[in-house]
Order: sequence, then C-alpha cells, then structure tokens
Amino acid sequence: MHNLRVLSVVGGIILATGTQLPARAAVKVIPPGTTTSQQQVQVLSNSDVIEMVTEHLAPSIIISKIKHSATAFDVSTTGLVHLQKAGVPQEVIGAMIERPAGTAPLEPTQDTDRNQPAGLVAKSLAEVRTIFVRAPTEVLRANAEETIGREGGPAVNPSGVGYDALLIVGVDCGPQRFSAWTFAHYATCEGSLTLQSGGQRLWSTTDHERSANTAKSGKKMVDRMTEEFVKAWKAGGRS
Repeated sequence: MHNLRVLSVVGGIILATGTQLPARAAVKVIPPGTTTSQQQVQVLSNSDVIEMVTEHLAPSIIISKIKHSATAFDVSTTGLVHLQKAGVPQEVIGAMIERPAGTAPLEPTQDTDRNQPAGLVAKSLAEVRTIFVRAPTEVLRANAEETIGREGGPAVNPSGVGYDALLIVGVDCGPQRFSAWTFAHYATCEGSLTLQSGGQRLWSTTDHERSANTAKSGKKMVDRMTEEFVKAWKAGGRS
C-alpha cells in the first residue's frame, strides 16, 4: 500500500511535468481600431537625430522623419548646445524646436493642400494655371520654381494661397557608401514629383541618381523632373 502511494505521487509529478506548457514570449496586444501608421510610430530622441546625422543622412530626410514621428526631444539650452557640438545642422535643430517632447506625428498628407481654395480645384492637368511648389528645402523649391519659369510652365504662386494645384517635390538621399571600384564615397538619391489638386493626384514622375555630392544630385533630379512636368503640362496632360 505504501509503495502504491509513492507510485501515485511519483506518477502525479510525472504527469504534471509532462503537461507543463513551455514558456511563451510576451505578445504585444494592439487595441482594436489602431491603424498601421499608429502601430509603427517611432518616438525620436536627440540621440536618434545625432545618429542619422552621423550616418550622413540628408537634412531634408531627417526633417521629414521628425515631422512624421512622435518626438521626445530635449530642446533645453543644454540639449541645444549638445546638438550643436554633435554637428546637427541648424535647419534640423529648428525642426526639433518646432516639435518638442510629446508632439504627435504628422500624417503625410495632413498639410498637403489645406490652403487651396475650393473654387480653384483643377480636375485635370490641362486645367492647371497657377501652382504652389512644396519641397524639402528652400533651395530645392527655388530650383523647381526657376526651372518652371525658364521652361515656360504654369504661373507659380509663392504665397501658398490661391493656386490651382500643388506641386510636391520629394528628394530622398540614402547614406553614403564607399565604392572599392572608384575609391570614393557615393550616395543614391531617389526623387519624386507629384502634382495634385483637391487631394487628387493629377500627374507624377520619379527619378534617381548616384553621386558623391547629394546636393548636386538632388538639384539635377529636380531640374529633370520639373522639365518633364512642364512638357506634360504644355501637352495638356496627354503625355
């Protein structure tokens, strides 16, 4: 009887051990109704910005990242001095000051054409008469406006009020890499140009270039894409 009791106890232990579930990794529960963009929101800090600068990302890319991310920046006097010593460009620091700690990310299309009067919405490329140019930097914006004027494109409204369509310039230059063939550093830049009116896309194009000078690459792409836009506009949207 004693032996049977011991066997039962041992059997109970074996049973408990055999049915024990393996440890499971913690699962992050996403509340119902959460959008994909909300799930992937990254909170940027000063160290994140410094890392992007160290990796030679273009200021326009860093500023775009800042605008579309939640932030936890330290923009106190000490924080600003540290950013300056770390080599963060002034325009990037300015963007950080505008989005201090606790600022929610902007949706990519939140400020797309909010100033466009409802009565000046173009339904097609042929209806466009006056445009407003939006670019990552003032330099690229000036490049686009200069090319449009030189090529005889639509009128450009610099005030951002009273235009038929919005021309959005996009330039994204990745980090510089070293080429063993040319013994030089280079970066690949991707460009995009989109014309939209009333939130609807009327025309778009893309371009890319690899160069050791990202500033020159960005300007060349904007020039080419803008020339293509003017040609399409002159053709009444048929090209």
